[in-house]
Amino acid sequence: MQRHPWSAALGVLLFGLLACTDATDATGPSPQPEPPEAAVDELPRQKMSVGMHVFDVEVADTPARKSRGLGGHAPLGPNEGMVFPYERPGLYSFWMKDMLFDIDIVWIHGDRVVGITENVPHAPETKRPPIYRPPEPSDLILELAAGTAAAKGLTPGMPVSISPDPRGASSP
Repeated sequence: MQRHPWSAALGVLLFGLLACTDATDATGPSPQPEPPEAAVDELPRQKMSVGMHVFDVEVADTPARKSRGLGGHAPLGPNEGMVFPYERPGLYSFWMKDMLFDIDIVWIHGDRVVGITENVPHAPETKRPPIYRPPEPSDLILELAAGTAAAKGLTPGMPVSISPDPRGASSP
């Protein structure tokens, strides 16, 4: 039987790979991989006012944080929220992927509320969640626990203030 010149090298390579898969460090177990960003990433917090109401908001200020949003997040309290800043106004789409609770979405442009979508239901895992968009271009989107907008009397036209303003440091 004739052997190919590469067969010996392939055998050594496979033996080396198999030997490495069961290797352990003599000093103890091998280190565990780093947890995913979602498990270790704590969002910055700020105070934000809408009309006379002040909210403690988490700021989703990076693309990864915006993508994750409130997915997997514990329910929000009556004065808590998450805000999504954008440098330029746009018709940004939102959905309820991996959400555990219902929310209100407050659409903001500049220093005014331009629309409110109330009681947005969280989506079951088996369904593709619907997409929500603002009634006009927005550059700051505030998510609150469902019923908060009505309970606090939030309406379009109300003034909004957040300082420092995260919209200058965000990217769409």
